Amino acid sequence: MELIKHLDRWNLTPREKLAIGAAVGVVCLFLVFRLVIFPFCDARHRMQRSLTSKKAMLQEMQQLQQEYRAFVNRSSAVKNRLNSRRKGFTLFSFLEDAAGRSGVKNKIAYMKPSVQPLKASALKQSLIEMKLEPITMEELVNFLYHVETKDPLITVRRLSLFKSGDAREYLQAVMHVETIEK
Repeated sequence: MELIKHLDRWNLTPREKLAIGAAVGVVCLFLVFRLVIFPFCDARHRMQRSLTSKKAMLQEMQQLQQEYRAFVNRSSAVKNRLNSRRKGFTLFSFLEDAAGRSGVKNKIAYMKPSVQPLKASALKQSLIEMKLEPITMEELVNFLYHVETKDPLITVRRLSLFKSGDAREYLQAVMHVETIEK
């Protein structure tokens, strides 16, 4: 309204006044869109993209949290099993005892122990390469049963079987047995 009063001083026709009013209205609308609506829409779009990426990050963090909890649970289970072993436990003596219980102690050709410390831990990995000969399949299965059922932390990582001479029922067995020790 103020603008129209000022336009009266310039002796403009009503048509010119209307054109100037429309131009001012268009400029005002342009400024409102440019300074208010477009920045608001851009901010909203950035917010939605940010929200989507934050949701993805949250899902990844939750998955990592689940994996971490599973790792902590497994670690606690391993610690409990290690603590439940008799004092002075060694893989070498365990395998000798298992061979004695299964009746194949006299068939041990050799046992080669090795120990490697585990990174960032007071624990060590104990590995024994063991050869049994001549042994029947039944004796081998009995021995493996004694090895793998008595302590869940002891595993046979590799087992190679060969014929032993001309006798069909006898084998040579070379195995790698490992565990974690304190």
